[in-house]
Amino acid sequence: MATAVGSIRRRQQPEAAVPYEVAEVVKRGFLDSAGRVVRKAEVITYQEGERVHDQTNAPDCGH
Repeated sequence: MATAVGSIRRRQQPEAAVPYEVAEVVKRGFLDSAGRVVRKAEVITYQEGERVHDQTNAPDCGH
């Protein structure tokens, strides 16, 4: 489980892009022994097309 806190452009476009693909982990996430989220990870994702993600409109992604 992660929250996108920013995005970057790819250097080269892949043949098959994966939505919300993680480029970098900013802060690690943790689960407790019961599998409950203690802290969500914060990640930087690759931009999709020309749309830019930031903290105000970044969706949660299940990575």
